[in-house]
Amino acid sequence: MDKPSTHSKIFTVVRCNVPGEDPMFSRYPSRLFGKIPVDPVFASFCMEMKFGYNIPESRVIEMLEKAGCNISQPTLNRWMHAVMEGLKEALMPAMEKAIKESRFTHNDETRILVRSQKKGESNPTYTTEYIHGILSPESNLFLMLYKEGSRSHEVQMDIFRESNIIAFLADRCPLYTALVTALNCHPLIRGACWVHFRRYLLSAYLHDKRLEPMVHLIARLFAAERIISGMNLTEIQRIRERQRMCRPLVDAMFSFMEKVRDSGNEYGVLARRAADYLLDDMEGFSAFLDCGLLEIGNNAVERCFRSIAKGREVWLKCGSHVAAEHTAFMFSLVESCRMNDLDFGLYIETVLTKIQEGDTDYAGMLPNQIDLPKKGAKTLAA
Repeated sequence: MDKPSTHSKIFTVVRCNVPGEDPMFSRYPSRLFGKIPVDPVFASFCMEMKFGYNIPESRVIEMLEKAGCNISQPTLNRWMHAVMEGLKEALMPAMEKAIKESRFTHNDETRILVRSQKKGESNPTYTTEYIHGILSPESNLFLMLYKEGSRSHEVQMDIFRESNIIAFLADRCPLYTALVTALNCHPLIRGACWVHFRRYLLSAYLHDKRLEPMVHLIARLFAAERIISGMNLTEIQRIRERQRMCRPLVDAMFSFMEKVRDSGNEYGVLARRAADYLLDDMEGFSAFLDCGLLEIGNNAVERCFRSIAKGREVWLKCGSHVAAEHTAFMFSLVESCRMNDLDFGLYIETVLTKIQEGDTDYAGMLPNQIDLPKKGAKTLAA
């Protein structure tokens, strides 16, 4: 094993009033997005601390003070929100376009606490809002969307409308069935997540061992899907193999759970809940059998929400709806970098430097397109 190593790095915060520099340089320092004189390397440090490591802003201020850099929290907050707004304006349209060109997506949502903006409040109150996530395996990008006061399908409508997306995987949240209904002029296949059902089933099985045949059936279903996924098949071939290997298992599970639901009170509440979850959406749970694009589990998109889930425990109470929009987009970049095996801090520094130098090829700056060394890649010293 390689021994752990430590390293240090000098950060330039801003370039103004620098002793010995040209006076005009001090009067007209280079600015990011024409608003703030923050150096890209310092901005990337702050972004990485907050979103890459979920470190509270107050702790970042303490770290800077110990390093001899005294910046007030309101100033740092204003600078960073200006950077986030600039990144969102530059990269978000390109990311949306790339996802629109996909044919299949994973979709999910998660909670976030946002400060109420009611006037005259003596004590701040926070409301539960929702961030919507859209993951495209084809483009290797993950986009989070936030809109004030909405958990409805309308948040994701702009992505699906006039897109190439023909199939998506989601949980049983009503907003996704509403999305399909609203886009009736745009054929859309919604697949239900078998992983969600398996959780309900296993919870019931712990209390009622009569569900053991169902546990074996769903285990065989996931094993069959792993085999099919490893066969490098075309969509048509995948459908053919699913019909052969998976359909008998799905039909058997539907039949078994119908008996559970029809038995009245013979089974417990948890078993009946699992039966209802499966049988109330037979169309969604069967969709993958006839669509080679669909997968059977939504774990990929749920993993992308882990950073926000961790942030909820540390600092994630957004002070405004604008802050929530910025937070959603920055975590989009964090997870997209992770999917493409990129260092998030280096990515932000590189993108900000390109933008500061006048580069406007924003599509080429997306995590799935930019040319950066992969994490763990070793370079030889000159």
